Amino acid sequence: MKLKEKRAFNMEVLKNLKERVKKSEERRILKKEIIEELKDKKRPINIPKTFELQVKDRNIWINDYLLSKPHAVGTNYEFFEYIRNKPKNTKIDRANLPDFGTLSLKQEVKNRSFIKILNALGFKGEILKTFFPKRGKNVVVYRGDKITIKDLDNSGIKKPIFLKELELANLKNSPK
Repeated sequence: MKLKEKRAFNMEVLKNLKERVKKSEERRILKKEIIEELKDKKRPINIPKTFELQVKDRNIWINDYLLSKPHAVGTNYEFFEYIRNKPKNTKIDRANLPDFGTLSLKQEVKNRSFIKILNALGFKGEILKTFFPKRGKNVVVYRGDKITIKDLDNSGIKKPIFLKELELANLKNSPK
């Protein structure tokens, strides 16, 4: 590689690194602002009595919040649909995933952690804890499509943070 090409390559790498650092800094600042806003006790919080997860046109919604828009083709969405089709509070283990055909679900998620798959679908932080009370690399328990306030209280979910995470996900994924 010539010296000019190396410099151009290094400049491009540095530019990408600066952008990544800037984005992570913006996320850190945004999280700080959210925490400060939650500490402000004067602001009333309107919490619905139930939270219902729905899939419309392959988009994942929780009430009126757009959680994610999974790709049309991909194992993340197929894995999520497999989990949703099981009875609620059923323990799903990697060893019990379907293993038939050339593109079996077991083979598709072979080396990927269940948590990483769920994170890619928008289930992060309190949202993840709400719908998946027990989760790990190879095991997941799906609580069901409807979550009540009692469920949130019993599982120790921080409701203001849960609502803020839903709002942030909606802002991130909305076409506006």
